[in-house]
Amino acid sequence: MPPPDADDTSPVRAAEFAASMTKAGPWEPRPRLAVAVSGGADSMALCLLADGWARRQRGRVLALVVDHRLRPGSGAEARQAVAWLAARNIDAAILRPRLAPSAGASQASARDLRYGLLLARCGYEGILHLLLGHHPAGLGHGAGN
Repeated sequence: MPPPDADDTSPVRAAEFAASMTKAGPWEPRPRLAVAVSGGADSMALCLLADGWARRQRGRVLALVVDHRLRPGSGAEARQAVAWLAARNIDAAILRPRLAPSAGASQASARDLRYGLLLARCGYEGILHLLLGHHPAGLGHGAGN
């Protein structure tokens, strides 16, 4: 699905999302999707849309929340995102690097670390599809925003 125009603030509805997913196919029967979730509005909306679509296909979503451990409170934020998803019956996992990045780590190195964790978990789970949400201002602080 192409990124929205920076000036487009209209919400994406389930039917529009489904049409975009159809264009992105073909999909296997009962597709399993991973969605990178930061807890921000964009990645949460993506996860909810993807979950609705996957369930209609008799598939499942696994939300992946990356906690880089770069900021105080990031662990609590990750746990809150997982709790929001659990309340909606969406499976979720928190991914943490073995070693926390240095305080001076660049955005690029944090992004590379995040993508490495996401792809490794997809491989472990046998999930072929990883959805990422990015808001127009850039990558933000979390897994998918």
